[in-house]
Amino acid sequence: MHLKKLKLINFKNYKERQFEFSDKINAIIGLNGVGKTNLVDAIHYLCLTKSFFSNTEIENINYSESLFSIKGNFVKEEKENAVICSYQKSEKKIVQLDRKPYKKISDHIGQFPLVFISPNDTDLIRQGGTLRRRFFDNIISQQNKPYFEALIEYQKVLKNRNTILKNHLIIRKIDFDLLKIYTDQLIEKAEKISKERKGYVEKIQNQVKDTYLNFTSTEEQPNIEYETKKGSFGSWKELINASQEKDLHTGRSNVGIHKDDFTFFLNQKEIKKFGSQGQQKSFIIALKLGVLQHWIMSNTTKPILILDDIFDRLDDTRISKLLILIEKLSLQVFLTDARVERTKHILKPINANFIEL
Repeated sequence: MHLKKLKLINFKNYKERQFEFSDKINAIIGLNGVGKTNLVDAIHYLCLTKSFFSNTEIENINYSESLFSIKGNFVKEEKENAVICSYQKSEKKIVQLDRKPYKKISDHIGQFPLVFISPNDTDLIRQGGTLRRRFFDNIISQQNKPYFEALIEYQKVLKNRNTILKNHLIIRKIDFDLLKIYTDQLIEKAEKISKERKGYVEKIQNQVKDTYLNFTSTEEQPNIEYETKKGSFGSWKELINASQEKDLHTGRSNVGIHKDDFTFFLNQKEIKKFGSQGQQKSFIIALKLGVLQHWIMSNTTKPILILDDIFDRLDDTRISKLLILIEKLSLQVFLTDARVERTKHILKPINANFIEL
């Protein structure tokens, strides 16, 4: 699979611009501030119906306009598909596939898979569990539709259950029968989601380890552990029911898969606490490339890979090894860099398509 053409209208700093891409490596080069990251963010938006960086849709609109539109032509299994994502202020976002709007935008997820590597990815290590859950949920959801649907349902049930618990704090009255219905649904979804998360982490371990070894040429052993709050309770039913009294007092659901975490280790030591900056950068790149390799092994459609401004964070040796790994994967890649001559020199042995902004 690859993105053949892209047209932007009023997306971030782009008023109107069209691009054509190679199905191999595309190097987007130019000085800082010209829109390199905005361009690859538009590709992320086409694939996942949201920005990698912006939290609200209004942030994606060119400052002087009231709407934006992104159109891309993908080639997938020898068939060309047109995807359009558009948003107008005070209106709902619209996502179309071959001119037909999705009834549910979530149905688009997984159609055109993508992995995005950015300079700030070490936040996955340094910051809280919310980022790590979001990362793994996004990756698994692109490959596993039932998981994505269970995740959506879990969030709905969690919201409804929390509404009942919050109301109890205000009016000191509660419908325990309704609370039990939502609690049972929460338990059912939690069991499915935690099982899939645990299984996915087990599946990608070898790819992450092999990638880290190839990338760093060290004997350091990376590892990922999925940490569920189930603990000694043995089941989500026991844990969530045991927490009900606390939930009633606090007005929220204190346990569930929305509180779980993923911990990263290097040589059995938590990399957040003991890893150097270089080790953390290498771990995250190995994690994302490991995820990519597992995907290729498990699916017929190869994802798009985006490397946003990461050359500045790597030495020449690791850049060279990264390019070797990417070439072996044989997929469409978009990379950005502000140092034009350096990028042209690095990619000289590779027949890359250069897009200078």
